Amino acid sequence: MTEPIDYLKPDTVTIPGQNYALISVVSPSSNQKNDICGVKIRGVFETVEAANLHVKKLSVEDAIFDVYLVELYKWLPIPPDTDMIENKEYQDEVLNNIVKAHADEKIKAKEFFEQRKLDLQESKIDPIDESSESTND
Repeated sequence: MTEPIDYLKPDTVTIPGQNYALISVVSPSSNQKNDICGVKIRGVFETVEAANLHVKKLSVEDAIFDVYLVELYKWLPIPPDTDMIENKEYQDEVLNNIVKAHADEKIKAKEFFEQRKLDLQESKIDPIDESSESTND
C-alpha cells in the first residue's frame, strides 16, 4: 500500500520568535455563538510556556471566551474542534482531506478550462450562441 500524500505542509517562511498563537473563536458551532465565524488573535509567542503564562493573564481579565493555543504556520480548522485538539492525528487527517479536496477541485477546474479552450479553438462551441443561451434562462 502506498503512503498517503500529506497536503498539510507547514510554511517554510516564518518569523523568528513567533511559533505559537493564542486565539479565541466565535462561530455558529463554537461555545461562544455567533452567526458569522470570527477569530481574535490574543497574542503570538516563541514558546508554549510563554503562551501559557499569557493564558493565565487573559483568564483573569476575560473569562468569557475560550482561548486556544495553536501552532503558527500550520493549517487549523476554524472553529477548532475541542474533541479533535486532544487527537492531533485525527485533526491532521481531517485537515489533510480538506486540502486534498481543494487541490483536486483546482485540478478539475483547470482540466475543464483547458478542454473548453480547446473546444473553442476547434470551433466545437460557438461562444456567441452559448452566451445568448445563458442569458435567455
